[in-house]
Amino acid sequence: MRIPGFSMSFTIKQLTIFVCLIAGVFVLLLLQDYVIELLLPWISGLSSQKGTIFYKDLAGLIFNELIWWLIYLILILLVLGFLRSHAAKRQLFPRLSHREGVMLPLFVFSIFLITLFVAHYTLLRFPNSSDEYIYLFQAKNLSVGTLLDKSHPLFQFFTFNHLFQNDQVLVGRFPPGWPLILSVAYILHIPAFIINPLIGALTLWIFFLFVQYRYTTRIAWWSVLALGLSSFFLFNSASFFSHALAMLCSLLFAYFLLKYIDTDKTQLALLAGFFIGLSFVTRYYTAILISLPFLFYLWPKGWPFMLKTLAITFAGFLPWFFFFLLYNYFTTGNAFLPVTVWVDPAEGLGFVKGHSPFQGTEHIIRRLLLFIYWTSPGLLILYGWFVSKKLKHREKIFSNPEDWTFVLLIVGYFFYHEIGGNQYGPRFYYEAFPFVIVFVVSLVMKDDQVTLGKAIFIAGVIYGAIKFPSIAAREKQVILERMDLYKQVESMELHEAIVFVSSPTGVIRPMPIGDLLRNDKLFQNDILYARDLGADNYRLMELYPNRKYYRYTRSTDEVEGNIEPIHQ
Repeated sequence: MRIPGFSMSFTIKQLTIFVCLIAGVFVLLLLQDYVIELLLPWISGLSSQKGTIFYKDLAGLIFNELIWWLIYLILILLVLGFLRSHAAKRQLFPRLSHREGVMLPLFVFSIFLITLFVAHYTLLRFPNSSDEYIYLFQAKNLSVGTLLDKSHPLFQFFTFNHLFQNDQVLVGRFPPGWPLILSVAYILHIPAFIINPLIGALTLWIFFLFVQYRYTTRIAWWSVLALGLSSFFLFNSASFFSHALAMLCSLLFAYFLLKYIDTDKTQLALLAGFFIGLSFVTRYYTAILISLPFLFYLWPKGWPFMLKTLAITFAGFLPWFFFFLLYNYFTTGNAFLPVTVWVDPAEGLGFVKGHSPFQGTEHIIRRLLLFIYWTSPGLLILYGWFVSKKLKHREKIFSNPEDWTFVLLIVGYFFYHEIGGNQYGPRFYYEAFPFVIVFVVSLVMKDDQVTLGKAIFIAGVIYGAIKFPSIAAREKQVILERMDLYKQVESMELHEAIVFVSSPTGVIRPMPIGDLLRNDKLFQNDILYARDLGADNYRLMELYPNRKYYRYTRSTDEVEGNIEPIHQ
């Protein structure tokens, strides 16, 4: 059956499903309040640590996802109908395949502007997690050549997540790679929120070149579209997280190493080593996991070539390795003791800090659900399907090592105790995201045949683009809620004050007190934010006798808190 004017072809069965899905969307919208009330007892029964509004919001989020999944199924049917129409039988993107010199810069620049918009108007240039705040803290220090700072004499009032303090030192606990790159913003006196959008734009360009080299221009276009239009990519490229840099380095490592294997040009292996080195000093564990499939790829090529490749690659890696050792030595006093382990000896892989196989499994499930939310259900389904098919062909298992990076990150982070905290998608899997896309695209777009897989993928690209405004609106609401403490201080026009923080901010994604105590490293800022230690607060008051004192509190089910003066 052909629908006139739409250039789409449907069978009677497909048209029936299409009508049922449309009806399903309207029925769910009509029953919205009922469905949410039905979900609420089940969700709130899982935990009693959050307020009523949190669980209502979570129930609403699940309901909205049901609507979005129905919309996705509708999109699949529409794309399938379009592909089967006469107009779609020609090759998709026939002209763009020969005009990347014009269209690629235009697309990359457009995505750069979108990520700038997200950083400025949605995320409000706010470091939306303690991780991001500490990256900026370390970047400021590196920009002036400082590694360690002196702690506050009453540092117990100022304990901040990921900012280690004891009686002597104050230091950020993260690897130095990303703070080093981010420090360029402070050296050049440009806004720091610009750096990741620039890295994101460069990543898109490198990704296109990588896919074009490995496959075809057509596959490269579909791949770069799928990456650039996903909220997962846009938000991480607009954040202060280190994952954007690690993704770029992972792509450059794969690109140069595979090109070296094909051409035997030494400089390419050196570049591959250089970029995996930068990735290593940015995110140690991720860099190791990303590298593993490429070792298996080298194995069948014989020991002489494998050892030669590893030696040249390691030579490119050495500058960053020496930087890593020097950073450790001047920070911890031991070149082989990373800051992360120095400040927290219990930090490590395996079942430490209460981590267990059950929790590791729970983390995988939660991250895959986040992957679906921030990308599309179809991408994960197609990846899983194609991996299972690849496993059946022994000769193809290691034909493309980059295909396995996603699996390695899933397995590797099963043994890590942290879920990732505040994040824009499953950020521990982010570096493998481009490789997931190109693996899927290379198989669904290998010919011009109309297939369900092709429809699922294209619908997923469209789905990601149209869902972006909804995700952006929710994330801005999260930011505004989390910034309540600082907005209250600004609206009250407080000066020369100490605010004792007694409550977290945010309802739908609470921000803990340990993320809110954002002070100058010398603790001389106009407003000092301190932990409310009750009867011990007088100690801090005695140290700052000329300041005014306030307390911030917020009830669990209120978006806005209260700041009240403390009278001595």
